Amino acid sequence: MRPNMHMSTPPRLLRRSFLQTVSLLLPAVGATWLRAAAELPARKPNFIFILVDDMSWGDLGCFGHPYAKTPHLDRMAEQGVRFTQFYVAYSVCAPSRSALVTGRMPNKAGKRSNESHRLDPALPNIYNLLKPAGYANGHFGKWHLAEGFKLPADAERLEYKIDEWKLGTASAKDGLSAQKTTDTALDFIVRHANAPFQVSIWFFWPHLPVNPNPEQVAVYDDMPEVDISRFHPTMQAKYNQIKKINPGYDLKEKMKGYLATITEVDKQIGRIQERLDALKLSENTVLVFSSDNGANATVTAEKPVEGTTTPMWAANAGPYRGGKFSLYEGGIRMSCLVQWKGRIKGGRVSNFPWRTVDWLPTVCALAGVKTDGLALDGQDVSDVLLGAERERKEPIFWQGAVREGKWKLVKNELYDLEADPSEQNDLAGKEPERAERMAGLLQAWLKKK
Repeated sequence: MRPNMHMSTPPRLLRRSFLQTVSLLLPAVGATWLRAAAELPARKPNFIFILVDDMSWGDLGCFGHPYAKTPHLDRMAEQGVRFTQFYVAYSVCAPSRSALVTGRMPNKAGKRSNESHRLDPALPNIYNLLKPAGYANGHFGKWHLAEGFKLPADAERLEYKIDEWKLGTASAKDGLSAQKTTDTALDFIVRHANAPFQVSIWFFWPHLPVNPNPEQVAVYDDMPEVDISRFHPTMQAKYNQIKKINPGYDLKEKMKGYLATITEVDKQIGRIQERLDALKLSENTVLVFSSDNGANATVTAEKPVEGTTTPMWAANAGPYRGGKFSLYEGGIRMSCLVQWKGRIKGGRVSNFPWRTVDWLPTVCALAGVKTDGLALDGQDVSDVLLGAERERKEPIFWQGAVREGKWKLVKNELYDLEADPSEQNDLAGKEPERAERMAGLLQAWLKKK
């Protein structure tokens, strides 16, 4: 009887026999195997977009705030790319968010204001485009895409092709809201770790009312008196204006409460980063952070904030004029961080102007989902996320403003954003032909469907 080879053959002879067999087979099957391996689809990336509510451009440490404690987002900037010219589609919540979901500007998607009717679920959106490609869709936190400020019925979730959601409202938030939203999102991620997922995590903070608990505020107990000279002159003027209008305004206490909410959100983002690392998903997950629009930051002698009775946020828009409700840069230019470990080079800073409407076509391109024939206002910028250097040649439009290269027209005022990022020097009188031509571009765009 022939002896059992595995029982009687020495290990070194087994290895030699195996290698000899492989060497004989390789010429015949090697090329075929290599072709098959090349054709195997790479694992589709996961996508997580973290959106905060009413936070200005300069409210993070990595965007220059002298007092903000945001270690996890600062580390995200070190491990990913920091975009200095990221634009939202509008300067109030619902229209801005509709663009992120649909890849269409708000006036094209039917969400012109916070009070608009619900977002049409028949429109192409990031959920119903990714679902047929095998993605699990989750949405957690704020929604604000229903009629006005209402919460949608759960049955509407399936209309948008969202597998799971857990929603709330800004007015109902408390000190634990950010943690609860993160808990739910992490549970979803853990249960879908082996399949591609797309998750929207839309925090309620730092939208007013700012109501952190004492433990969260205590993080800033060591904060010194606010030295406004550490802020950009644009913000210094605003802080001085507030003090003049309201001498009792305590900037330090207001800033402590405001920053406490941002630091709590930062803490929750740290939990998300840690869980992705633990699940070995970080190298296959595109993680993005931004805000839906700027904070209330317009002060007049007549009212604390233009158009409202709401006191101004103790926010920091950096060099940029205006805030929420405004199409000046402070209302629509937001901080943005993108991390994809192993794919995006860490510590990079990009001045490329990309927008929320670019998110949907970019995600679809990375996921291998075709968007041919769809009416989209955004473009695929996946090459820029991954490190390409290029210019954006086509104009950028809003419902009342247009940017073309370094030039921006808003309220019939013309600004050179390279020379004057704070939009203080209106050049419409010196450049009437340019202003008129750009106004014509805007009007033509507004008429398009």
